[in-house]
Amino acid sequence: MACFVFDGVDFGEELEVASIEMGALPETTPDMRYAPGRDGAEMTDNRLEPLEIKIKARLVTDTIDERDIQRRWAEVAARLRTGEPRPLSLSEGKHWLAVLTDKSPLTFKTYSATAELTFICPDPIAYGIERTVTVPSGGSVTFNVGGTYNAKPKIEAQATRNASSLVWGIRLDEGDYIHVATGSDSARSVVLDCKERTCLVNSSVALPTLDSDWLELKPGTHTLRNDAGTGAATVAFTERWL
Repeated sequence: MACFVFDGVDFGEELEVASIEMGALPETTPDMRYAPGRDGAEMTDNRLEPLEIKIKARLVTDTIDERDIQRRWAEVAARLRTGEPRPLSLSEGKHWLAVLTDKSPLTFKTYSATAELTFICPDPIAYGIERTVTVPSGGSVTFNVGGTYNAKPKIEAQATRNASSLVWGIRLDEGDYIHVATGSDSARSVVLDCKERTCLVNSSVALPTLDSDWLELKPGTHTLRNDAGTGAATVAFTERWL
């Protein structure tokens, strides 16, 4: 269902959304490297650029005086001004982190005015549903990841290291894994944030083992297994959408 919610405020209750302008996908910028005497080029990167969203919104008032209409629009617009990107939702279950930018020109009509609001999303990938699954101690869990873009999980556990390998960890789909040396035979608090690429053991900064990978969850069905040490793990992730 369509909506217009920004920074926790439902602007759809006071503004009529006339139109929304945005690309089907964020703009891409292939990084091409050229070599003398060689045909074509080598692509070294293909990053996504920030996403721009333009919303034309109409405010209805009980006055025909443009000065009064502008003042009322300014009162609404003041709540759209933020110092950093905040959640912008135009449909239920999905939001971007956006900030209002550029000019917001007004077009006046009797008893109303329409403004063009331009939002920029430094992170062009939208956020969807937050999910949590539990990997049992010594066991595994199979689950589905929605969205259209890779999600990066946060893993929290009371972990006890393996007696021989001296590490605790989990493995994704019998492939990539992330292990950490807990430094003790007793259970330790372990927090692995694959998005921020941070690792904490008993609240102290640590590092995963050198052969570990920061896990990413592609859309689809996955299995996570506790493959080193013991201790159940809570795995939280947010589905992402192009």
